[in-house]
Amino acid sequence: MDKRILFLISILLLLLLMGCQTVNSNKILTDEDIIAEQEQLREINVHPNNEKINPLRYPKTLGMYDKNGLTLIEQYSCSDVCPDAGGVSIVYKDVDETKCNEIGGVVSIDPAWGGYRGCSPQILSLHYLGDCEEKTNKAQKSQCYATLGSVTSDLSLCEKADVYGTICFSEIAIKQNNESICNFIDRLEEKDYCLSEIGGAKGDLAICEEVQNEDLKDRCFGTSANVNKDATICDMIKGNKDYCYEAVGKQTFDLSTCDKIEFALGKERCYIASAVGTGDTSICENKKGIPSDFKMSYCYKNVAVALDDNSICDLNQDKSKKNSCYDSVKRENHPSFLQCIF
Repeated sequence: MDKRILFLISILLLLLLMGCQTVNSNKILTDEDIIAEQEQLREINVHPNNEKINPLRYPKTLGMYDKNGLTLIEQYSCSDVCPDAGGVSIVYKDVDETKCNEIGGVVSIDPAWGGYRGCSPQILSLHYLGDCEEKTNKAQKSQCYATLGSVTSDLSLCEKADVYGTICFSEIAIKQNNESICNFIDRLEEKDYCLSEIGGAKGDLAICEEVQNEDLKDRCFGTSANVNKDATICDMIKGNKDYCYEAVGKQTFDLSTCDKIEFALGKERCYIASAVGTGDTSICENKKGIPSDFKMSYCYKNVAVALDDNSICDLNQDKSKKNSCYDSVKRENHPSFLQCIF
C-alpha cells in the first residue's frame, strides 16, 4: 500500500482516538477539586514519570468550574522536546488568549515556540504562592514573586520582587493597557518601554510624548499611526519613517502615502497591498511604485488570487507568467484533498 495512504489512515485513526476523550462534563469543580487534581498531575509531570504519559488519553474533560461556569480539561503538550518535556496541564476549553485575559485566567506560553498554549484558572498560580515563601535564595524568591505577580496581575507581589519588580509592573501595565501602572517603575528605560507599548497600542499621542527615549518614542508614534490609520502621525517620527508609511499605506490603500516611502522595495509592497486591497489592477501598472515587469506580474498574481479571478492572469503578456498565475489561483483557492493533507 502507498506510504502516503498509510500515513493518511494513521492520522485519521489518531484523530478518532483523540476525539474519544473521557467526558465528565456534568461534574462541578471547586477550587479544592482543581488543586487536588493539579497535585496529582504534579507527580506524573516530573521527569522521568512524564515519559510514561499516553498523549492519546488527552484532552480529557474534568468538569465545570463553579466560579465561572467554564469547562476545564486536562491537556497534554510537549513543546519541542518530546516526550522529555511532555506534561499535562489544567486549562479552560476553547478559551483563546484574549478571552483568557478577560476572565482573569493565566496565559500559558510555549517556552520553545513562544505561541499561546492555553489558559489556566488563577487559583493554580495562587496555590503556588507558598512556594515563593519557602525559597531561601533571595533572587529566586524575587523571581518567583515577579512571575506570580505578572500572571495574577497582583501589584503587591511585584512590590515584593525587588529588582524583578520592574518587569512585573511592566507586564501587568501592558496586559491591562494601563499606563498609570508604568509610574511604579523606577528605571527610566523600563518606564519608557512600558509607556511606549501602551501609548502605541492605544494610539494615544499624549502618552507617546511622555517617552524620553527617542527610539521608543518613534516606535510609539509609528504604532499609533498604524492604530489610527493616520499617516500624518508618521511625520512626528525623528528617525526613519518608511516603516510607518508602509504600515499605514497597506491599511488605507492610499498611494500618496506609499509615495512617501524612500526604500523602493517598501514602496512596491505598499503599492501591491493597495492593488490587492482595492482589486484595482491599474495600480500594478503604475511605474512610479512598480517599475519592473516582473513585479507587475507578481502584482497581477496577488490580485488574481485575492479575488479568485483567473481573468486577471490574462493581463500578463508573458505566457509562462500567465500560466504561473493560473496555477497560483487554483492552488490557493481550490486546493485538492491531497494538497490539504500533503
